[in-house]
Amino acid sequence: MTSKELLARLGEVVTGLSFPSERDAPVEVLEFGAGEPSEEAVRAKLQAPADAPVETETVEALLAPLLAAPEDGGVEPDQAARYQEAAALLRDHLEAARVYRVGKVEVDVLVLGKHADGAWLGLRTRVVET
Repeated sequence: MTSKELLARLGEVVTGLSFPSERDAPVEVLEFGAGEPSEEAVRAKLQAPADAPVETETVEALLAPLLAAPEDGGVEPDQAARYQEAAALLRDHLEAARVYRVGKVEVDVLVLGKHADGAWLGLRTRVVET
């Protein structure tokens, strides 16, 4: 699957999907570019201040709460299945997939990995954490 095909498929999977936080935000596909996502490159892509904190975590850590049963704080089963499908696409087609969290309180969340053609791409959303 080419990077363009992967972006299109991810777009189909996440269309209408929102990431739960204090203010639910849509999940979107993101084509980051050819350069590795350093802290500086991530801030530049988001037009974030130079001193905005950047934290990383695993894709599994980001998605684990969403895949729990709804009564345990997870999302509805149909949404969980879509998150699982998106995670499988990322895992199967990208190397070094990682989550980048940029900012405080209103946090941009990027899930990025490197495609075989050299492009870095993935998903983007925003969470509010108070």
